[in-house]
Amino acid sequence: MLLSIFLLPLFIKKLPTAEFGIIGLLWLITPLLSRVMNLGMDVGVSLKFFKEGHRVLSQTLYNCVFAIFFVTVLIWLFGCTQISWIQFIIDKTVTREIFTLLVVSCLFSSYTTLMCSFLQSAGKATFNVAMNILKQFVIVGLTYYFVLYVEASYTSYIWGMALGNLVTGLFALGFFLKNYPLRYFRFSLPVLTNLLRIGLPILPGTVGSIILASGDRYMIKYFLGLEALAVYTFGYRFSSQIAEGLFQPFQKALSPVIFKKAAKSNAEGRACNIKIINNILLIFSIIIAGTLIPMRDIMDIMGNYEYAAAYPVFIVSLIGIFIYTVSQAESYSLIFIERTELTAATVLVGAGINIVLNYIFIPKYGIMAAAFTTIISYLVMLVSRNCLLLYFFKQKNLLQIILRIIPLAGYVGMMYLVDIFIDDVVFGYAVKLSTFALFVLLIWFSYGEFRNMFKSLLSVTHH
Repeated sequence: MLLSIFLLPLFIKKLPTAEFGIIGLLWLITPLLSRVMNLGMDVGVSLKFFKEGHRVLSQTLYNCVFAIFFVTVLIWLFGCTQISWIQFIIDKTVTREIFTLLVVSCLFSSYTTLMCSFLQSAGKATFNVAMNILKQFVIVGLTYYFVLYVEASYTSYIWGMALGNLVTGLFALGFFLKNYPLRYFRFSLPVLTNLLRIGLPILPGTVGSIILASGDRYMIKYFLGLEALAVYTFGYRFSSQIAEGLFQPFQKALSPVIFKKAAKSNAEGRACNIKIINNILLIFSIIIAGTLIPMRDIMDIMGNYEYAAAYPVFIVSLIGIFIYTVSQAESYSLIFIERTELTAATVLVGAGINIVLNYIFIPKYGIMAAAFTTIISYLVMLVSRNCLLLYFFKQKNLLQIILRIIPLAGYVGMMYLVDIFIDDVVFGYAVKLSTFALFVLLIWFSYGEFRNMFKSLLSVTHH
């Protein structure tokens, strides 16, 4: 995820602002298209990893793989025959060739994601991270080549995505064939029905998540234009790639632990989920706090005067995405009890609020309104999801989460004030470093579990 951040300076420096705005819409559309293609069945297969034997798991896997391919072909045929719809959603310059590349990219990205979920469940964290890095490395490298030497257009990014995902997707299919024999495959309607029972409720949740995370881009495009959308995309995307990129390794390493506990009992799984969330949030807060120190200067180097308004968006969005990652981590407890429809419901509630607030406030207050309304929507999703979990498990955790969000929010606000009111670079960095040190001390003395984690780490390192 973090490798993708290197695409931002390329897009800002080499593409027209409006073209970068279209890429902002692509970042919204591609995860939605991927989810529609796989209908959430990949989640169903992943849940079966600890519950089924090798033979049955192989059969389930290949039913999922072929079903995804079949749905993809239907979507491609529909898009090619109704290309005007695709042009309305993305841009009038989209052709059937571009749409085909987009479909190919999403198909093989789905296979790669499915493979990575298997690696994650099997505890092969190094292999899992390596595959994610390989995909991003290929996409970034090809996109740079196409933009710099072929055409400075959003279409070059689509070519880079398609070829990069094709490489890792073919590798994923090879991995499946090697480790899960194709001879075990038998088309099974009950298997597909079960996968769809788990996966289909995720689909509206994914739509809601995308609206919640990025739906404001269409509002910005409609009310303010593609140029304003490009500025907002820079700020929001920069914060999301930093926050999610830092959180993703923890997520990939620890989610199998949660599901293994849940395989024994749901109560054990929930207790493990709560403990991991509360501990990781403290570590995550300090990592983000340290990363934030040079970000204003980095964004100034990456951008230009046209993107000056992106930094406030970045600051506000960082808090929103922090809340979102917490909420996503909480959703594991709903997934392992196979109540994915409730995950979707909480997302749709937040998405609905997001649409209404954006429609009211973006015309009046511009792109900053979108950043603040997203925070409100994420909070609604987090609180509603936590209330559902309290109903099922009778274990309270919302207050602990809020007490971990507030210090980081205050710290981020302080960093923004320093950037606004202190012009001297040396003095500004001195204040930032001092604030960071105080923030670490606050975490250290306020949370005993953080001290215990640190002492345990020192003990393991010493031995």
